[in-house]
Amino acid sequence: MSVPAVDLAPAAPAVLPVDGASTGSRRRRVMVARITRVASVVVSAGALLILLRRVDLPSALHTAAAEPWPLLGATVALNAVATWLRAGRSQIVLNTLGHRVNRVRMVGTQLAGQTLSWVSPVAAGDFVRPYLWRSRDGVPLTPGIVTVLYERIFSFGQLAVVGSACIAPFAFGGGLLAVAAAAGACLLAAPWLLARLIGAGTDADQAAVSSGWRDRLVHAAGQLWRLAGDGRLSLRFTGLTIAVVTVSALQIELLASGIGIALPLWIAAAAFALSQVIGSASSLPFGIGPADAVVVALLVHAGTGPAGALAITLLSRLTVTVPLGLAGALAYMRLGRPPGTEVTAP
Repeated sequence: MSVPAVDLAPAAPAVLPVDGASTGSRRRRVMVARITRVASVVVSAGALLILLRRVDLPSALHTAAAEPWPLLGATVALNAVATWLRAGRSQIVLNTLGHRVNRVRMVGTQLAGQTLSWVSPVAAGDFVRPYLWRSRDGVPLTPGIVTVLYERIFSFGQLAVVGSACIAPFAFGGGLLAVAAAAGACLLAAPWLLARLIGAGTDADQAAVSSGWRDRLVHAAGQLWRLAGDGRLSLRFTGLTIAVVTVSALQIELLASGIGIALPLWIAAAAFALSQVIGSASSLPFGIGPADAVVVALLVHAGTGPAGALAITLLSRLTVTVPLGLAGALAYMRLGRPPGTEVTAP
């Protein structure tokens, strides 16, 4: 049986090293990885401890307890909208590569990948999605991995740009603010412009693909580069990212209004976007520590007060992180089973 041209799995196991040099190098890489992981955990835990020392936790809990139940329910309900938008974003990227996934299963894999990314270092668990797409919808690994890579790279950059643009009024005014806005728009369009200038869809994408790792990686890089040069995809992807940020900002704004805090939507958008960027580098589950510190810092700077800022952050964890985490765990338990093993009712 021939190996699929778009499957990253090697046709044969890698050849074992025949000398001690490779073993020593591998040990050094493992040691560096462990040290980096420990350092990241220490930094994340330190950020959390500093946050708790500077904020009156009992006062924040008392403030959060005053949140009306209808607003809590509305915030939880908006998770469905944000998840649907994220799943749609994945779908349009995969469609561009010539593959389609059932939309309901796409939502399930989105939830599963999101939850696993929350509990893994640098959100690496998100790469379970290509394997779920392959097992459930027959999508080869290469386009699945390219889809996740495209999402991770471009959404990360877009969140950083959108978040920075939202806090620009803190630092700039008048003409400088207009220049900052124009710079943000240019940064959002930069990947597409670069790909168009250099020439998307180069020989890397058109080259014949064999069973070797090098050829597979070249093919994957070609697919990723072709996606970067697709202007229509870039425009739709950016629009969906901004829609996700808007819905998530609305959730924060609803929680703030419930405890009597008037919070501008653009401040809430900045808090969400930048917390996602910083939180993805945390080694603690769910981005705890750095992500929360970013939200509290921005809200305090906007005038909410430390107790109110922490109350909004805790309420966001309760109404967004907890429901999505539980839904993602259930989705992974369901989709992670081999096809055909589901138990049907008699």
